[in-house]
Amino acid sequence: MSENAKVVPFFKDRAAVLLVVFNSVLTLLIAGSVFARLRSHDFKVPVQYVVNDGSVLQTSQWFSLYSIALFAIAVTVAVVILSERLHRSAREFALVALGVYGLSLIFGLLATNTLLTLVSRV
Repeated sequence: MSENAKVVPFFKDRAAVLLVVFNSVLTLLIAGSVFARLRSHDFKVPVQYVVNDGSVLQTSQWFSLYSIALFAIAVTVAVVILSERLHRSAREFALVALGVYGLSLIFGLLATNTLLTLVSRV
């Protein structure tokens, strides 16, 4: 890096801000779809973990599915904080990390909607 090169702050870097906004919108879509589909308190969803021999390992109630939304929000906040710190030394790597996280959020949104569609049929 040359001495004349300016270091752009994280929240003034247009690419970084665009990726943060994109990731935040995807996170809000995940949280919104979870809260919209699980708003009824009388509807119980048995979540079961079945082992290979067919026995049930653990069961839980509907409210455990809210953890999907809370986990998405917490991880997004953590990724933005880590990317901001990483941006100081390696701008390109921070942008790639935000981009890869955005792709994983797209697949997370698809998987969450598929799970909630299956759960609503039970």
